[in-house]
Amino acid sequence: MGKKHNILLLLISFIIISTAAGQNLAEEIIPSTLEYEILESGKPYGVEEAIGWTILLKEDIDTLSEDELIEFLLTISEGKRFVVLSVYLTLEAYNYERTSDVEKGHLLEYRKNIMSVDIGTHRHQIEWTQEVGKFAPKYLEYTFLPLDKWILNENQSDKK
Repeated sequence: MGKKHNILLLLISFIIISTAAGQNLAEEIIPSTLEYEILESGKPYGVEEAIGWTILLKEDIDTLSEDELIEFLLTISEGKRFVVLSVYLTLEAYNYERTSDVEKGHLLEYRKNIMSVDIGTHRHQIEWTQEVGKFAPKYLEYTFLPLDKWILNENQSDKK
């Protein structure tokens, strides 16, 4: 009975920990016009106020515009000084299974960094990583997002 009891306790502990981890990710979801799931969550470079997410975008990419994707990223990063996002369209691409889904399933990498006062060190950019699909013509290109809009937003939220 001792061995069965230990296995049962181990199984119950695993279920509780898994459920708690899932709830933590669900609590982090920021409301957006686009549906997404957080696959991984962390604090990049150990920065406590940072967001580091790997996201599965649950939208038909063929119906989305570049502006809609940018608005989605700005919504998630609003009020944050340091954000690192990897956005995927398929679990196969996220798991890096060597199929055509990998080439079309990793959509972009997003970086926002305004951790220092020096404007020259700020980063607010998208690197397009889709090799096959709607955004493939932008593959390995960068879209630099304006600094002034989000710095103004940051300064306003500091005053609240």
